[in-house]
Amino acid sequence: MTFLRKLKLTAFAATILATPVVAQASDSGSADDATVVQIIRFETTLPRDVVLAKARERREEFRDVDGLVQKYYVELNSANTYGAVYIWESKEAMGAFFQSDLAKSIPAAYRIRGKPDIEVISGVFRLHD
Repeated sequence: MTFLRKLKLTAFAATILATPVVAQASDSGSADDATVVQIIRFETTLPRDVVLAKARERREEFRDVDGLVQKYYVELNSANTYGAVYIWESKEAMGAFFQSDLAKSIPAAYRIRGKPDIEVISGVFRLHD
């Protein structure tokens, strides 16, 4: 692994882990309050068909991630821009995942250009149980 690739992987993980989680509601202890929604947007150098094929190919690995309730794969309106919406059981589950080899493989798998845009928010309550 080249130094530049290691640097990109480290920067990706650091960006994820440094994103603040809104935690005002977490004191009540309900399951709704612990839910964390994470939105990641990135630009890729890959063509659309390759991005979609990679996402489908990696889908099973994500099904086995502890604490990941759901993951939505998204295509944004900007050219070559994709992302994911992750629904986590807790910020701890999210943090543990982004220390994993699977998470660290994301930038290389999708040939992410630049720094991803990441937003992390806490759930307040759910409409459906």
